[in-house]
Amino acid sequence: MPTRCLVRTITEFPRPSDDAWTSPVVAPALQMNWVNNSAQSVLRLEWPSYQDYLDVLQSRNQLQADDWSDVERFSETGGTLTKEIPADQPAAFYRLQRALK
Repeated sequence: MPTRCLVRTITEFPRPSDDAWTSPVVAPALQMNWVNNSAQSVLRLEWPSYQDYLDVLQSRNQLQADDWSDVERFSETGGTLTKEIPADQPAAFYRLQRALK
């Protein structure tokens, strides 16, 4: 059975009192691709990283606002980050959270 997934992008940043201030956080441009090869099928998530941010991929088996579990934390690299999720895993929801370091 193929993995079903919903991916949501979340950015968090402190809000100063200055009304002219705009967010310094660049939302991740997440791409999803199915990769089929002889070894196994996977859902590949890819997004660009930036040196000033920390990205955290989180999952949950039911779509609710709280109690998300960290799958993996990604350090700033300035390159493309990838995470492959095997298709034989149970269905889950995924979200990518980005914050300033």
